[in-house]
Amino acid sequence: MRIAGPISDPAYYAAQVAPHLGEAVRYVGHLDHAALSLLIGGARAFLCTPCWDEPYGLVVAEALACGTPVAAFARGAIPSLLDAGSGVLATPDDVDSLADAARRALHLDRSDSRARAVAICDVETMIDGYEALYEEMCAQHTGVQQPTPIWPALAASRSAQRSARAVTPVPFCVCVPARNESQRLPVLLDALAAQTIAGRIPVALCINNSDDDSVAVVEQVARHHAERLVILVDACTLPPPLAHAGGARGRAMEMGYRHVRSAAGGNGVLISTDADCRPPAEWISANLAAIGAGAGIVGGRIMLDDAEPIHPAIARMRDRFDLYWAAVRAIEDASDPSPHDPPPRHGDHTGASIAIDAGLYRAIGGVPSIASGEDQSMVIAAVAAGGRLVHPPSVWTRVSARTDGRAAGGMAIAMAELAATMDRGVVPYVPAFEHWHARALWRRATRTAYGVAEMLAQEAELPPMPADMPLPASPPEHDVSRLRVAAPTLS
Repeated sequence: MRIAGPISDPAYYAAQVAPHLGEAVRYVGHLDHAALSLLIGGARAFLCTPCWDEPYGLVVAEALACGTPVAAFARGAIPSLLDAGSGVLATPDDVDSLADAARRALHLDRSDSRARAVAICDVETMIDGYEALYEEMCAQHTGVQQPTPIWPALAASRSAQRSARAVTPVPFCVCVPARNESQRLPVLLDALAAQTIAGRIPVALCINNSDDDSVAVVEQVARHHAERLVILVDACTLPPPLAHAGGARGRAMEMGYRHVRSAAGGNGVLISTDADCRPPAEWISANLAAIGAGAGIVGGRIMLDDAEPIHPAIARMRDRFDLYWAAVRAIEDASDPSPHDPPPRHGDHTGASIAIDAGLYRAIGGVPSIASGEDQSMVIAAVAAGGRLVHPPSVWTRVSARTDGRAAGGMAIAMAELAATMDRGVVPYVPAFEHWHARALWRRATRTAYGVAEMLAQEAELPPMPADMPLPASPPEHDVSRLRVAAPTLS
């Protein structure tokens, strides 16, 4: 439990609160707005224990806005703020009742809490409530049962505005780096044109250091999909120090950010993918839905494109890796569960499918300009800055199983290495499950003691896990109670 706020009665704090503090219960101080929102947004539940009849309960509304379920004394206006999906009420001043409410609140769906805040705390809802009250009071005073003509006009105007917002998605831009991808770009762009989301789809393409006809191909596709796609092209030759995946992805996403900023002042979503991807029709909608539910950054699952030839041995090996990673996720979920990224979830967050809130993107300084691993580095920076990373099964994309990749450390290189391993008749070795269990326990303890940012900084300094176990050929045993644990140490 974490307690935040000013100490208005030092004597009471010293006598009634301080003696109960320890590792499990900590007072974290009087936090500013940003720190408080991160604390509440990262909590599994929020406790509200007023000793008087609250006329509203702003802290409850703020917790719901963060997508955090509430357990509260049923006092004052609080019962009118909560419903069965967003909170649990306790008998006022009954500690046992509050404890039971808190346990039940832990099992509520966070998206329902956020939806409740949107439903009852939206500014339009507030204005409608004021208008209804004013109309009632005017009718009582004047005896006129119908509102004066101005009210229906205003109400109709606001109703139209709400309807427009309901069908207009948040501004977004799909951002793609490409180098000599004239064969793959039409496949990607056709898939984007086939998305289920309404309206024209903006796409920011950085075609860098290419000597094929990618630009001409894109121009032709743009004419074909002129009513559906808005394609922004940055055809450039990056200098050698920047001619890598980080430099190209960074330019594409900066172009996308400028587009979003021009449309909505920087509020929106940037969605990264690669030129060799073929996203399913719901890909954009699923990413935007995850951001709308409170995520700051969304990882999409990577699957091999079944429209291309895939060597049966590679497909079988990928299946074995999927089983392995599913077991790793189960260990993590049992040992260090994330309140905002619950199972079922995958664990992928690569440049082939990453959606990030545009404000969070700007806050972390964009994409690191490094030769490889720029996607992972961006995700780590976003999480360290307080962004919620989620991996919903609804977000996924297809990638080519080709082995002639363009980027160092990319998917194609991994496919080539896997094929070479199989050609040698060697079974790949991976870190044993005990290492993942130990790492999950270490993350939980370090994050609790020092916070997310420090935990990530320390984890970056840990030595790589040893690959000391043959890749399992069948669903493995991952009962964490039977795993031996040796905590990782910094070298």
